[in-house]
Amino acid sequence: MTTLEIEILLWYFCRAEDHKDAFNPPPSQKEAFARFVENGYLEDNSVDGQIGQGEMTYSPTEKLHVYCEALCKVPEPRQEWVI
Repeated sequence: MTTLEIEILLWYFCRAEDHKDAFNPPPSQKEAFARFVENGYLEDNSVDGQIGQGEMTYSPTEKLHVYCEALCKVPEPRQEWVI
């Protein structure tokens, strides 16, 4: 998973609004959104490419919450000297 994909997933984990590029994503992000819907991390709320007033294009699923909670528990790497 790329850093861009992780950033998108964390966006939906932390915020109750669509990602800034959800309505008209560039090609790389369009593939990421499609993959997230296919793998069950996001739910696509649009019908034939149309979205209702006040609705989010994508909404997070329980699988996304479980994944992001596990991701947040991974400690950050730190540099240590080994003798």
